Amino acid sequence: ETPSREEIREYINHRLGEGYNLDLEKPLWRMTIIPKTDDGQGLIFSEISHTIGDGVSQVEVLFRLLDDSKDGKMKNETARPPKKRRLQRPGYLKTARIFIGGVFEGLFALAARSDPKTSLRVTNPLKPLPGTRFAISETISLQSCKEMKNKIEGATLNEIFLVILMMTIRKYYDEKDEKVPNLKAAFPMNLRRRKESPFDKHGDPHNVWGYGFMKFHMNYRDPVDLFWKVKNSTDVAKLSPAPFVAKAMATMMVNTNPSIKMINDLSLRITSKATFMLSNVAGPQEVVHLAGYEIEDLAFQLMSPANMYLGLISYAGNVTMSVNMNEELGDPEEIVQYWNSCFEELQQIIMEHEGTITKPTASKTGSTSKNGSDVGPVKLSDFFRGTKSKSNRAVPAVPNSRTQKKMSYELLDTDTSSTL
Repeated sequence: ETPSREEIREYINHRLGEGYNLDLEKPLWRMTIIPKTDDGQGLIFSEISHTIGDGVSQVEVLFRLLDDSKDGKMKNETARPPKKRRLQRPGYLKTARIFIGGVFEGLFALAARSDPKTSLRVTNPLKPLPGTRFAISETISLQSCKEMKNKIEGATLNEIFLVILMMTIRKYYDEKDEKVPNLKAAFPMNLRRRKESPFDKHGDPHNVWGYGFMKFHMNYRDPVDLFWKVKNSTDVAKLSPAPFVAKAMATMMVNTNPSIKMINDLSLRITSKATFMLSNVAGPQEVVHLAGYEIEDLAFQLMSPANMYLGLISYAGNVTMSVNMNEELGDPEEIVQYWNSCFEELQQIIMEHEGTITKPTASKTGSTSKNGSDVGPVKLSDFFRGTKSKSNRAVPAVPNSRTQKKMSYELLDTDTSSTL
């Protein structure tokens, strides 16, 4: 008897709900193959431990499994995600401010203030709970997102995706009639140097990443105002050395007490500062095949200590949002249902604007500009005050100095399970 999509969904929910318990007696990469469902489709549920490698190396392994035709290998490089473009050069003073602030942020990562309790944050994030459910949104057009990006000065696709994501979460809170402050999202960052291989010297995937934090803006006047807030946050994240410093501190602590308990405790304490765990995966840009069969859709989920995971993935001209959350927090379907409507709202506002939407001008005092955008230097105290800080200031700088070559990184996925 062939299973239904709903039965498969329940099976995956059951697997995610069990959590990931490292058992070295079992394979660290497992695949469940369902050759045929009741609607004539097939499905592969792949579970990969981060003990094997990080998101960058796992995605590269995925590409080596795929073909761009039914009977050929991946010969068409356009199927791969486009290469990152070079960042614009900032002023030296702004670069120094972000660098110094990032050093302090990394040194005192464990002392940072945690997000307040909301309906999407468990009572005690230091104790991960069993019972997890996931949901996947409908797709939105990648081409439409590119058109929106091209309408805004200096915009990137990642920033457009993040704006839609934050609008979706804000819509959920609004429907619950819940007023929340700005929150934090933890995200994994690729700490490899530019052009560094995703594999080690033996040709095996490995881990070269650290945690970063980004303000998850819940307080904004309109989607354009939100975009500039998001852009300021991403511009700072691209230069800040905080993930490098935090990783160095964690490595030093682990070396003094090299136990699995110590490693798990550090990871849990860092990620528990934020409400969300976030990842963004750039999948194949064209339709690909596996063993001669066309892949209709891709989705990623994360088994992690975080009780609230938000994932974005682009594949073959579409972008999808996935949510993986603890049962205590509610039904993830209630969140993903707003993904498309928020996309349409942002698209209408941006595309109806005549000409290019330009960056707002900062006031001389470095405070909030007339359109509500965050401008001015970062205060180190903001990091420790967390959401209680009255300051909304951030540096709108995008670095590309010579030192950037030694600490270039980008958002990457840390997903330990995926569905084809």
